[in-house]
Order: sequence, then C-alpha cells, then structure tokens
Amino acid sequence: MPSLLSFPKFFYPALSVDELTFTLSDIGFDGVDILIRENSWVKPDKLSVTLPAFVKSMHSKGLETPSVSIDWQHHEMSDKEDTYRLFADQGIQMVRIWFQNYRGSGTFHSDWKAARESMAILEKLGQRTGVKTLIQTHMGNLVWSAETAYFMVQGFDPDAVGIHYDPGNMVYGEGWSEPVKVLDVLGDYLALVGIKNGGWFHVPQPEAGCQLKWQPSWLPVDQGMVDYEALLSLFQKHDYSGSFVMHNFYDGCDLSGLIKATRHDVQYIQQMISKLWSS
Repeated sequence: MPSLLSFPKFFYPALSVDELTFTLSDIGFDGVDILIRENSWVKPDKLSVTLPAFVKSMHSKGLETPSVSIDWQHHEMSDKEDTYRLFADQGIQMVRIWFQNYRGSGTFHSDWKAARESMAILEKLGQRTGVKTLIQTHMGNLVWSAETAYFMVQGFDPDAVGIHYDPGNMVYGEGWSEPVKVLDVLGDYLALVGIKNGGWFHVPQPEAGCQLKWQPSWLPVDQGMVDYEALLSLFQKHDYSGSFVMHNFYDGCDLSGLIKATRHDVQYIQQMISKLWSS
C-alpha cells in the first residue's frame, strides 16, 4: 500500500523537530519528505549533524524518511557524491532537486542541452550510491510538465533518475495533462506523486477599477481542480506502489489552521488509499 509523506515546509519555524514528529504522527502521515534548507530543521551547511538527528526523531514515532528535497540545480551536482552517500547511510532512497528555471525566450535549447549533459552525471551518481535523483514537474521550471520531464530523462536508467509528478503544481501554474496520459508517458520513471490542489478565480483588481483578473489560489485537496478520487483510482489500477507526498499549501492559515486543514486532507487521502489498495 502506498505511504503518505508530508512535505513539512509550512510547519517551520513554529514547531521544533520533536514537536513536528509528534504533529505529523498525530495527523496521520506515514512519513516525511525531508526539507533541506537554511529555513528548515535540516541545514545544508550542517547536514552531517542535523540530518541524522531529524531522521532519528522521525523514526522514534515510526515515520518513514525515504526522500529529501533540496534546492540544488542540475549544474551543481558534480561534487555531491559524499552527500549522496550520507543520504544512503540514513536510508534515504530519493533526492528531489530544483533542477533549473526556464530563463526566457532564446534560452531553452542551450539550457536543455546542458541539462541533459548533467543528467548523465546524475545517472552515474545514482548508480554508484543507490540514491535516485528526482526532477519535479513545476511551474517556471525547465521541466514544467510530464512530457518535458520525460524527455529530459529519456534514455537514462530509471533506477538512478526519476520524476516527481505534481498535478497540483500543474493546474496552479502550467503544463496540465490528463493523468491517463501522464501514466502512459512517464512509465518506469514515475517515482513520487505530489498531492496538493488549487483553482483559478476571477478576482476584482481595485487598482485597475475593479476589473476582473484570473488569479490562482491553493485549496484543500478535495476542493480544487484535481480530482484526487479519480486520480488515485487510476494509480491503483496501474499498480502504483510508490509514495504520495502532500504539500499542504493553504492561503492565509496560521499554525492551528494549518494543522486543522492538513488533518482534513490527510484523512481524506488516507481513507481513499486504504479503500482503493485494500480492495
């Protein structure tokens, strides 16, 4: 049965590591996608100390730690083998990197060529260490859709590089494709699936005479444009056995509101996973 991980970005800095561990377990997550950032519990400049301590805390409550997310871009990967070996020593199987922004008109083909050259480095790094590098479908990125992500990794070892498919990003930003097509396109490269939701609204613009403008907003998982009941049913039919990672992006929540909204979404998704994968 797939596990449900937390991407705990918005719980920082309100919760300590131990408080986060208790909160994620109490809400109903199975594990955590570890965020490595200066504004996070796991610091990139103190990784050898903060990462093992974070992992130990999560494991104390039975929470899995199969993946990390970090802001490296593909051209920064040539000297990361020791870090990947640290990940492997901590039982981490996947690392999601930012990859690269799309820099605008006239830059795509040269950037794409350089990125493909970096993929060869990432492939060898994964083959040597057993830690798979993931690139995420993300608005503003060089791989903004399932199709672009696939063509970026095409021909490389799917045991060493993979794709974090994020349908919420794609409806909020760009690159939406029907999930049936996505599963067909990504195949063995599909390694992780993000869960968040959003929608687009006509919003008055007071500074422009209250003319209406389309504007995106993050929403609870069961209220946005992505139909997660249909999506998870599709993944179950295709024997998906990886993890889901929930990104609890909500507009305007304080900590108590964030916890309440997250608990609602986790219960919604966990009940669906249990029903579908137990049938």
